[in-house]
Amino acid sequence: MSFYCYVYLRPLRITIHRAACPYCRQGQGMQRKVTQNKTGFWDGPYPDYERVLDRALTHGKVIQTTPLDCRHCQPAKAGYEAPLPEKENIQPVTDQQEPVAEELKSEFRIKQLDRKHLIEQQSLLTFQNSIHRLMKTRHQTERLALEALANKEEALLALADQQKHQAEELLQARAASYNELLNEQAREKSLLLDLV
Repeated sequence: MSFYCYVYLRPLRITIHRAACPYCRQGQGMQRKVTQNKTGFWDGPYPDYERVLDRALTHGKVIQTTPLDCRHCQPAKAGYEAPLPEKENIQPVTDQQEPVAEELKSEFRIKQLDRKHLIEQQSLLTFQNSIHRLMKTRHQTERLALEALANKEEALLALADQQKHQAEELLQARAASYNELLNEQAREKSLLLDLV
């Protein structure tokens, strides 16, 4: 039988589990194939309850909290029966444990910095995507405006061409009627001359 402890970063808390616990699932937790996330991380496996309790107490000294047993799987009943010490009974970190505690503090700081960096990257990516969408919308609007302007120019040119043809036809019709009128006057004049 093996044991794990889960170190919660928000809120600061440590819980000891049996590996077979449905909340532990061999250190995978409730999420599939995730051993670390933004709420904390799994530590283990440990072969017996004493070792996992010792490791949980080390974590507890770093984040200043007392480890608790899982209420569901009750790992203390699986082997080691001693009750967990109260917060006041936790001994200060010894010189031998100091590097481990510093290492854990560094891990927490690195995870917090990584999380902050990831949030900043996501914010920057969201901002860049917004700018890209705005530029794309602007280009589309400009293209549509140019197409509308080109279509309007084509329509105006077609209208001007149609009016020109109509004016030419009207001019030709008037010229033809004027020529007819002149021819008729010339015939009348010649008839009058013949009569005189």
